[in-house]
Amino acid sequence: MSPVTTPPTSQPWVPMWSLDGGVAINYKGGWSAGTYNPGDIVVLNGIEYMCVRQTVKQPTPWAMNQVATYGISLPASPIDGQEAVLVDSITAPTFQWRFRYNANSTSPYKWEFIGGNSWLRNDEADVSTTSTSYITVGTLPTFPGQRSGVYQVSYGANSYNSVANTYNYTCLFTGNVAGTVFYHNQNATAGVWLAAAFRKAQVVLDVAVNNAIDLRHMTNGGTAHWGQRTLEVLPVRVS
Repeated sequence: MSPVTTPPTSQPWVPMWSLDGGVAINYKGGWSAGTYNPGDIVVLNGIEYMCVRQTVKQPTPWAMNQVATYGISLPASPIDGQEAVLVDSITAPTFQWRFRYNANSTSPYKWEFIGGNSWLRNDEADVSTTSTSYITVGTLPTFPGQRSGVYQVSYGANSYNSVANTYNYTCLFTGNVAGTVFYHNQNATAGVWLAAAFRKAQVVLDVAVNNAIDLRHMTNGGTAHWGQRTLEVLPVRVS
């Protein structure tokens, strides 16, 4: 019986019998860790696989002509290697994130990001506060996380203060928990903009606790101002 389809070129195992010749068939029984050679046959999860090139990898099912799903949620019962595109809207998405499911990952977040554009928001307005504790200032949107996971966040802002030699602080909050901080040390002249300071951080977001990633600000004196604020988010892996 000849194969009716061709497996992906990266797949060392095929879930079918092949009697086309060229290799000796060697039935190995249930799969266990080790080195396998072309012609070796193993059984895993009720499926028989034939090795087509030397490998130490565990066999995994592959879907013929598989097309990645597209939607505002990821598949509930994925198989190893399955791909899906996550968006925030079907009709007007602001990001498209493609993931591949890695069943062998030791992380609780097994959907691994493999491509797409970042969630990006900017606020050009001059916003200010005299608060000496972190608060939300202005209208820079927060990132409304859909999935718990690990995210890479880039953020920054220009800043100035009405009083010389004061500090303006910007803090990245994840789920209402303060994270990394950057600050502008104002120079001897009040009211002078300082160039944007940018930071990058990797954070863990638990949407069961709080699904927001946002920027908050404070100062140690005077009236602190910020402008040209940026918040950019990309996933690393999600649940």
